[in-house]
Amino acid sequence: MAKSGFTSYTYEVFYQANGRWTVDLACTNRQEAIARSDVLLNANKYEAVKVTRENDATGKVENILEESTGQKSDKVIKIAPIEEAPVCKELSDYYQFDSRRTIGRLMRQYLDDQFITSFELLFDLGRMNMLERNDTLLSKAMQRVGSLQAKSVGTKPHERVDVLYRDFSQIKDRARESRDNQKYADILKAGGMSALIKEVTEAITPENHDQFILGALASCVSKGRDWDSKLEILIDLAEPETDETALAYLDDVIAEILDAPSAVNELIGRQTDAAAAYRTLIHLSAGRAQVPDYLRSCLKHLNLLMAEKNLPVSKGILLDRVCRGLKSVTPLTKEGFEADKAAFSTLIRYTIGLAGLEGDKDMAEAVVLRAKSLMGDDGADLPVDQTIGNVLNFFPNRAIKLGFLLDLSRTELMKTYATVILTSLLSLVEQLKNLSSLFPSETSTELIIASVDALREKLGMGGIPEDMQKSFASSLDRLVKEREASDAASKNKNLSKYFAVDDEKETMLKVPSVPKNASSGDILFNEGDEGTEAYIVKKGEVEIFRRLGNREIVLATLGPGSIIGEMSLIDNQPRMASGRALTNTELLTISQRNLHYRLEKVESNDQVLRRLLDVLVERARGYVRTAE
Repeated sequence: MAKSGFTSYTYEVFYQANGRWTVDLACTNRQEAIARSDVLLNANKYEAVKVTRENDATGKVENILEESTGQKSDKVIKIAPIEEAPVCKELSDYYQFDSRRTIGRLMRQYLDDQFITSFELLFDLGRMNMLERNDTLLSKAMQRVGSLQAKSVGTKPHERVDVLYRDFSQIKDRARESRDNQKYADILKAGGMSALIKEVTEAITPENHDQFILGALASCVSKGRDWDSKLEILIDLAEPETDETALAYLDDVIAEILDAPSAVNELIGRQTDAAAAYRTLIHLSAGRAQVPDYLRSCLKHLNLLMAEKNLPVSKGILLDRVCRGLKSVTPLTKEGFEADKAAFSTLIRYTIGLAGLEGDKDMAEAVVLRAKSLMGDDGADLPVDQTIGNVLNFFPNRAIKLGFLLDLSRTELMKTYATVILTSLLSLVEQLKNLSSLFPSETSTELIIASVDALREKLGMGGIPEDMQKSFASSLDRLVKEREASDAASKNKNLSKYFAVDDEKETMLKVPSVPKNASSGDILFNEGDEGTEAYIVKKGEVEIFRRLGNREIVLATLGPGSIIGEMSLIDNQPRMASGRALTNTELLTISQRNLHYRLEKVESNDQVLRRLLDVLVERARGYVRTAE
């Protein structure tokens, strides 16, 4: 921060490639920025280099250097080799998300070059005319889609291509109509999405709603010069919205931008490796990404939006990018095989949801395929049947294991490994004697209901034989009906049981807790970390908090005698919250191994465990694991 009386500036170094300006460096030192620009110019790899200076107080930006290198792009725009293309039976189908995503993936190079989304292209008459004049590119795109769709509709490829050209002409006519009617774009600008939808619904026939709503939205988004500014426009429109229909339109367009690799790279900035990028995307999908202060993209705003609004399509696109990365052969880290294994284990834990993995069947399949190559000995692939068993060991309860297997049953792996998947499912279903066999005993009623509903939904998606589906559904119904009796019984059950322990465990139980001191402001553990120890607060105060988007939500302030960090040791999941010392604090540590032995022993004179059980009963209902 600048001292009083001085003006502070932020300097950014840009390079131009294929007509696009990209930020290379942001700093507060002019000489550093100029030196970096010299390096880029001397590399002779870019068309131009420039340095800008932004006044931190006023936000005014000015160029202080811009030089051309004389390099010219000779890039040839090509179509991407997509493998599927949904058939559009009606003209309105072209405006739906699946079709727009297909256009986006097929025409990715062209759209990146023009800095537009496919939905903007559908309403940009000028660009469609230019694309039509580029007969080679358009022809190849039509031929590719026509060939894929011909198999689905049972016609010859050239007949399907004729239909596509006819539809292209009609879409141009609609784009002309939208261009000539700026009334709705003005309504959107003045009153937001809800006002636009209300006006269109009252004035336009239902079959044309999407044309005018998306047309106005395209006009608004096209004002953005790059992916970041387009996202900012959409975020600004979404933040005040509570209407589900309005949010659904915005969700689709945000997701369309996030489907572009160049947009994601611009959004999250440089990452140390693929695993770091995947972690960021997983956390962003739940609005829990930790955004560094130096990052100048709209990531903070999008992160907060993902936390506060229900944007399932955008969340799915982010997780889909992780799935595709895990299915590829790209190393997760730069440190080698063992580092990849460790990073992979962390990623699995971050994707655990209510009943299975976030990302559903695609994530389940991706995890098995990546685990297959990482869990074998001496770099050899592990057989898939063993891989599935090993992956199940990562999950803390049977509800998650069942959901994972149900997801796997709807993947291509089911065709070859049905016996393994179904046998594992049957084994788990047979173990469902009561609710405690499905969830940990401290699980809240709300979480149980949500998880059972998620399992029922997965059952309804098919994948397993009907008789097994009915048996599983019947078991779930029985468990839910027994919930009230189970709740009453669980309060007085199992506390008087004792377990025999061997000499090693007796020795471990006698090991005293290790003292630990923390200064005011010290972070004891972070949300998402793997837990290795819990703490007893001996002196001082500790604040337990969670991050919601870019904000911190304080859950509790705990003083002497309190136990913190215990949940992660019990269920082996990442920590549900972060802990920070509010004052100079004295702690006693409890190791995971020590705690597990105490849980086995459950002795009536074990005051640590007695207090821990009290804390679990008191606090566990307040910790509801939500989808990340």
